[in-house]
Amino acid sequence: MSTTLLDERRYRELLDVTLPVAIRTPEDYGRLLGAAAMLMEKPETEISEGEGRLLEMLSILIDEYENRAPPYQRLNRTGCWLIYWKREG
Repeated sequence: MSTTLLDERRYRELLDVTLPVAIRTPEDYGRLLGAAAMLMEKPETEISEGEGRLLEMLSILIDEYENRAPPYQRLNRTGCWLIYWKREG
């Protein structure tokens, strides 16, 4: 992850696309898990400061949901990708 200053305009764009929210549904969980997975696929040296901060926020939201949601409300990774790609496609 880069240690450069945060580009606020670009960070707002990332937030507009990702729409991070408190996760209350399996659909939110799948969407944000898919967004986090897409960021994690990038080589670490290519992740911008904004992407790194967004990934950190997503990991906090996902972890909090996984700690409180019953197991039957959690999706497997395939289910998460399907929800993400339906939304993007």
